[in-house]
Amino acid sequence: DIDSSIRMVGLSATVSNADEIASWLRATLVRVDWRPSRLTWQLPMVPSHADYTVTEAARFRLTVAITSMVTGDGGSVLVFCGSKRNVRRTALVLAASRGVNVSGVRPDHLERLREVCRQAGIGLHYQGWEYRRETEREFRDRELDVLVATTTVAAGVNLPARAVIVQETEVGLNALDVATVQQMFGRAGRIGAGEYHGWAFLLATDQERARWQSWLVAGHTVRSQIQSSLGEQVLGEVVQQRIGTRGKAGYWWRQT
Repeated sequence: DIDSSIRMVGLSATVSNADEIASWLRATLVRVDWRPSRLTWQLPMVPSHADYTVTEAARFRLTVAITSMVTGDGGSVLVFCGSKRNVRRTALVLAASRGVNVSGVRPDHLERLREVCRQAGIGLHYQGWEYRRETEREFRDRELDVLVATTTVAAGVNLPARAVIVQETEVGLNALDVATVQQMFGRAGRIGAGEYHGWAFLLATDQERARWQSWLVAGHTVRSQIQSSLGEQVLGEVVQQRIGTRGKAGYWWRQT
């Protein structure tokens, strides 16, 4: 509005050092702790093992157990996996746990996989899955009560569930960051369906559990990344003739 004195609004659900960022922007901080639904997060532990397949099997068993518990009480579950292949494998394991015959079905048999998962009330979602829009609608309408996905639905998509399971602490070869996990947790809690309590589970090994617990309690801290590209930034200012002397370079640095 032309009469408003506010020209910029920054929003974040995960930043822990919002006061520092507000000071940098010369902005007024409005901190709100209210959340329409209560969120409880837990870190169920899976034993670490020298053989990765043993740890992976433990993750599958725990995912099945939590999913069965929540859906058995009429709830819905969103399971996050670290790769497209693990989305397909997890969905297949869950379908088998629900009594669907998955004999001969492999994770790369996409049409057959979709068929058995739909029989089990399970949807898949990842970049490149051609049925993901249809899956979103079906999960939102509760035609499916389990959705197995990558980080494609971690934020920006309205797909709430009663419970969220973060099955892995890595995406591909990279470790998950705290902000992404908090966004995943934020999918838990279905206000529109009259549910005022959400549950989030991060499956962690005994070696990483304490570390993740401290990270989640501390929250996500935003830090400047300018030093990682300082040379390019300075050259860009020089080319645009905003820096021409050492004194101007010092002034520019103080304003960053």
